[in-house]
Amino acid sequence: PRRKSLNRAAPRARRTSLLGNRRSSTKPMPSMRPDVVQHWDKVVVHQGWLLKRGGAAKQWLYRYFVLFKTCQGHFLTYYSDVRDCPLFNPKRNERNEIDLCKVTFIRPVSKQEDAPENAFDIVTIERDWTLGAADNEDMQQWLQMITRAVDEDVSIVPDDEIDFRVKALQDPTRTLSRNDYNTALRVGCMGVSVNSARSGAHDGLHENHFWCYTDFYKWSTIQQGQKLALLLNVFMTTDFDQKHEFIFRTPLAPQLATAIEYYIEKFMSIMHMNREDEAPEPEPE
Repeated sequence: PRRKSLNRAAPRARRTSLLGNRRSSTKPMPSMRPDVVQHWDKVVVHQGWLLKRGGAAKQWLYRYFVLFKTCQGHFLTYYSDVRDCPLFNPKRNERNEIDLCKVTFIRPVSKQEDAPENAFDIVTIERDWTLGAADNEDMQQWLQMITRAVDEDVSIVPDDEIDFRVKALQDPTRTLSRNDYNTALRVGCMGVSVNSARSGAHDGLHENHFWCYTDFYKWSTIQQGQKLALLLNVFMTTDFDQKHEFIFRTPLAPQLATAIEYYIEKFMSIMHMNREDEAPEPEPE
């Protein structure tokens, strides 16, 4: 895997009980798995019940959340019931998970108008998550654990990529279609690939340009009439003496700009750590 990690001491976690603050079910609790229980406290930073909106009616439902610490970073995984987590069930019954190395920021007070009391937002490069705690103390505990995990994952880079379909309104290279959304910007840990749709090509896309994050000079979201677009200035020569300006129209321009900024920050963090690792040891006096 293409992930790099910091070697830091694990946080001293404050864990809730398995039933947390939710009213206990009338179902009897199953036995803990002997092969898992001996390792559970080593990989679980925090756990408990939180409210999350879901289901066909988009109601606020209780889900059981477990914050795992792994060699690949921290993952906030949730289950329909505590009995579905690996401590009790050998099957993979998680509803979903949040890769905390993809978090861009956390709102300690949710901006969702219909969010329950003591709710907070976790914003990633892929989507926003709104979670509701039982009370203020429970919320502060979750925020402390999640924020610490995000800080520890600052140098961990996800190895997947995000595709954005765009219309190339301004293309100084004249290699992209300006009349449709057949251009795809593929954002990943190594840079941004600019692709155009082409039959017979791998996954239907042909790569026209590839920009490393050192090629980026400026990027911003702009509005043209009622439509959003991304204004992008990049260096197109190896001596960095010439910038080209592109405009890509997409309703997801804010998410695209956030994804680029996120990966640039990750790239700079890793470069900074590499420089620290290469720095010579000070000579003893």
